[in-house]
Amino acid sequence: MTTADGEAWRSGIADLARRRYVEWDLDGLPKHLRRNSLDYYYLSVWPGLRSLEPASASTLPARPARTEYGYVHIPFCSGRCDFCSYFLTVTRDPDSDRRMARYLQELVAQAGIHQRDSELALSYLYFGGGTPSLVHPDQFAALLNGFDRLGILSPRLIGTIELHPELFDDSARMEALLDVLDSYRINRVSLGFQSQDPDLLQATNRRHEADFLAAAVDRLRARGFAVNVDLMYGLPGQTLESWLRTLQAALGVRPDSVSVYFTFVDFGTKLWRAAQRDPGLLAPPEQSQLQHLAAQLALEESGYVELPNDFYSIPPSDPAGFVQETLPSDANSLALGAGAYGYYPGVQYFNQFDFPRYSRMVRDGEVPVWRAAVLTPREELCRDIMFSLKNSPMLRPSLFVAKHGVSPLDSHPAVFAQLADLGLVQISPDTIRLTPKGRLVVEEIACMFAPPRRDATDPESGRETALRRKHHFAPTYSTSTPAESLGVHDGR
Repeated sequence: MTTADGEAWRSGIADLARRRYVEWDLDGLPKHLRRNSLDYYYLSVWPGLRSLEPASASTLPARPARTEYGYVHIPFCSGRCDFCSYFLTVTRDPDSDRRMARYLQELVAQAGIHQRDSELALSYLYFGGGTPSLVHPDQFAALLNGFDRLGILSPRLIGTIELHPELFDDSARMEALLDVLDSYRINRVSLGFQSQDPDLLQATNRRHEADFLAAAVDRLRARGFAVNVDLMYGLPGQTLESWLRTLQAALGVRPDSVSVYFTFVDFGTKLWRAAQRDPGLLAPPEQSQLQHLAAQLALEESGYVELPNDFYSIPPSDPAGFVQETLPSDANSLALGAGAYGYYPGVQYFNQFDFPRYSRMVRDGEVPVWRAAVLTPREELCRDIMFSLKNSPMLRPSLFVAKHGVSPLDSHPAVFAQLADLGLVQISPDTIRLTPKGRLVVEEIACMFAPPRRDATDPESGRETALRRKHHFAPTYSTSTPAESLGVHDGR
């Protein structure tokens, strides 16, 4: 694409986004459906940490007989990005950090503990963090070999790992890590590109340059890896033009998929502290939602399809033919590592957020769960609605009736009536679908289905209180419609 073509493309997307913003009357949405950095909730876990009871005081249902999905948390980074609220520790010399070597051994030991309760045949394994690519290739090989010796890796394994751009500063190390990943079928990587704007990268402590992407994707493709690219919009100081340049750079390498993340401000982060001093630092809702619209338009124009929401990929077949066959609560995700969270039917849980305590429990042969919630039937129903909206192109009422004995339309009639009136969902006898407008506020819509849940009241240390607040990850929106009729959560 020539410079002139690039300018024309950015101008065209920007103009269309502005027209659609007005056409869809995004300013006219109720307050609880207008995206903003302080209230935004990225739907990955529910209920949140503050609502969970100590696992030691709970009798948790048995895990399912077989577990096929696993998340491995590597809580080590070379630094902390200003917006990051995940459980991690900074290490300046990872190769000689004894904590990391010990932790990797404990991950294998924890997996062995879970084998007492469930047959582990992991067909999908995700390595997140933190920075998994910070681990030395030899140590990563030892970790995967440990899992393999336990017999928990399915022959059908599909693995994904998050790669920080720092890895590509050392080509020999990068190639060695890719060799290890390839030998264990970890053949999908997610690159934390985030922004093409070097000033934004520096301002958020990203610790990498903006020009690594093309060479990195070329090398990964040559090695046979599928590539996802992570992007962030709504960053402080990010203009629509800057965002469009980032989209243009990402589309220029034609990744297999693109994840688009809104900049949310969690308690305790450096960005949160800065916003407390200067509330004007954060992008106004109109600006961030215009960037979101531009992403939707640019990616779909380029042939990408959004599924799940805010995740775009090139579909292998006609997406109109997709049929949802299960509900989210049928999933069973094993959480490996300190600070990891998982879910199995009826139970949301978090592992220990304390390295010494995690180590001690694993060493003693205990499952290192810190906090958990056993969901009521209504909470499971609401959670299924929330995660179906987030992860599926539609809700099939028949699946809800088969599992819960009630259709979402009958369990939450006022909510769906409001969403339909606002043009956010399309309802037919067989399906409920988010409209393109609705996909722009999917988390905000999901919050309307989160039933009230009180904070746990058990005695705890000041450090535990701070950890639970910082890592709560739960809806904060309230609505103007009476909560009884909507079944909504009325705040943290």
